Amino acid sequence: MPFSSQARRLLLANRPLAVRGASVLLALTPFSLQERALLPLFRQALAVPLNDGDLNFLDARVLRIQVDDLRWRLCLSLVNGRLVMAPPDNEYAVCIRADSADFLALINRVDDPDTLFFQRRLAIEGDTELGLAVKNLLDALDYDDFPRWLAQGLALLRHAHLWVRGVRKGVNA
Repeated sequence: MPFSSQARRLLLANRPLAVRGASVLLALTPFSLQERALLPLFRQALAVPLNDGDLNFLDARVLRIQVDDLRWRLCLSLVNGRLVMAPPDNEYAVCIRADSADFLALINRVDDPDTLFFQRRLAIEGDTELGLAVKNLLDALDYDDFPRWLAQGLALLRHAHLWVRGVRKGVNA
């Protein structure tokens, strides 16, 4: 068996352990530290739509992103034209939920939001109109507008995701 196939199988076999470890780590990380680490990343990734006014639908409204398998929630809002993180237990107008693998597939355009939604791998709860606006924003994001380091990181995640997905389907590379 080639090394790459062994590595894939090992990765797949240990995914539940990795998910549990990430879940515990996120649960132990205070909100203030998560905010300090993640908010600049979101601001950079969403700088163009933010400057173009494409995030105005979030003005004084909270979007919750919930990663079910990690038992982790993130709340984003727009206050005075500035993207902010709200505490994870904050009330929200809309919640988008999926497992981490499905969010990776979405972010890396391996699967589109409609496919994930109709396969019941992505759920949108709350304000339907706001959820549709978020879905459309995800579809419209242009990786060419992202900072180079972020685009390269997403490309690396995409390759890793496709690599693991190939093992699930029995594809050898």
